[in-house]
Amino acid sequence: MTKPSICLLHVDDDSLWQTTIAGAVAGMPEIRVFETVTSAAAALDRVPVLRPDVVLLDVVLPDGDGLAVARALGALETPPRIVLLSVRRDDVVLQAAGSPPIAALLWKTGDVLEKLPEAIRIVAAGGKYHPPEVREALRKFRADPQAYFKILSDRELELLPRFGEGMSDEEVARFFNLSIHTVKSHRQNILTKLGLHSTARLIHWAIMRGFVRPPSDGWVVREDGEKGYDASRSDGGE
Repeated sequence: MTKPSICLLHVDDDSLWQTTIAGAVAGMPEIRVFETVTSAAAALDRVPVLRPDVVLLDVVLPDGDGLAVARALGALETPPRIVLLSVRRDDVVLQAAGSPPIAALLWKTGDVLEKLPEAIRIVAAGGKYHPPEVREALRKFRADPQAYFKILSDRELELLPRFGEGMSDEEVARFFNLSIHTVKSHRQNILTKLGLHSTARLIHWAIMRGFVRPPSDGWVVREDGEKGYDASRSDGGE
């Protein structure tokens, strides 16, 4: 008989996924402790106390970004290993998938429950787990010569989310304590490198690739600069 040894924390605000994941891990004799929290703040409070071996972490949380939670947990003296659960399949999620302490990435699809027990076991044992569809997405992303992490500087990547939120040069300059001239130069460099010709298109690009959380009503800026509706990116899509 397998001795219970894995302490597991699930971070997700969706009650259906909470129930589904709980049912999946209930059949794993290795699980010693299983808890669920529903927010980024609760996860950051609970992990240092519970000290889980593995955290099942949703990317989209009501009070923040799951990727930011992962970075914060990675800074702990003894960070847990993370299985990222994501309905998003954008560039930012794919880039994060290769960064500690994230050790596995699973899409939130109908067959995730078939893969989850194996992912938990492998990650708890110190390994990494990416199912075939994730490996293929990672391969294509990393092979793209125009992938954002290959063409944008660290400073440009730092400023990009603020531009994507629609902040003006003056607002970004104040936020980062930079000169307006420097910010304008970075904005133009980003546009040039990405082959974009307006801030509206930059906002669209940033939303579609995961740098900016889309509006909760599902409305996004299309590539032509006009607003359009993408139901999959509304709160209902999560």
